[in-house]
Amino acid sequence: MLKFIRNENRSGGSLFLWFTMTIVFVTTQTLSAQGVITGRVTDSDTGDPLAGVNVFIGALGIGASSTADGNYTIDRVPEGRHEVTAGYIGYETYSQMVDVSSGATVNVDFALESSPLMLDEVFVTGTAGQARRREVGNSVGTINISEVNEPVANLEDMLSARIPGLNIQGTSGASGAGGVIRLRGNSSVAMSNAPLVYIDGVRVRSDSYPKNVPPTGYSGRGHNTLSSPLNDINPNDV
Repeated sequence: MLKFIRNENRSGGSLFLWFTMTIVFVTTQTLSAQGVITGRVTDSDTGDPLAGVNVFIGALGIGASSTADGNYTIDRVPEGRHEVTAGYIGYETYSQMVDVSSGATVNVDFALESSPLMLDEVFVTGTAGQARRREVGNSVGTINISEVNEPVANLEDMLSARIPGLNIQGTSGASGAGGVIRLRGNSSVAMSNAPLVYIDGVRVRSDSYPKNVPPTGYSGRGHNTLSSPLNDINPNDV
């Protein structure tokens, strides 16, 4: 689409014609100079597909994660020569140089070798995937179980006073009663300060169990009303 604008000087004479072209033409031209990188990531020893592998182009800040069958696709890759890297915890990181042509799809497969000696502490965060401790942007509190010399009755007692910023408020002295866990205070700008709890990569219940009373017509509370799911875990199993 063309848009013409006539400018005139003060004497009424025509100076020149301006024309502007819509940005659609520029965008179309840019998209036409892009390609796609696709492929499959497997274990080099077994040939099994690897899910959750990060395949990315570091210089461009784009990438994708492999699916359950090991496949991945990186769309809208600018044409040119790029270094594609595949990284996964417990495996060697591999990189390949790839030439991408406009409108073309390039297949790049990775066969990763396991590297047990390069394993590091792994943390599951509130986002998808896992990360090494040094790659996590948040503060991480760690408890070395070998340094816990005093016997503890439950998991909450083990965490109490050992993690900076973690506050466990006791709610009852009854047997099996749990506490209220708060991170860095009781208030938050928009969300609750109650934590999300993951055990071996699986999210578990962090709220107290429901009341052990009739659903209506009863105002009392049983002793196990505030029983914490964390206390179902035997500290000796940690």
